[in-house]
Amino acid sequence: MYSTSLWTPGTTLTGDIPPCQYGYTKFSSVAGYQLKVLGGLGLEDQYTIWEKQIDVYLDGKECTLSGD
Repeated sequence: MYSTSLWTPGTTLTGDIPPCQYGYTKFSSVAGYQLKVLGGLGLEDQYTIWEKQIDVYLDGKECTLSGD
């Protein structure tokens, strides 16, 4: 699981782009293996079984450059 939050101040002088706060959480399931033989030779692999991202906006609408 990984979460982040981003904030942009918008344009304060002209006011044409409003501030925006956005965050998301990404859930994923990863499987893998690592095999070592005699301390030197090895084999490893990793892959994603599934992944889902949930986006959340402070005002409930996506951030735009036009403010719409």
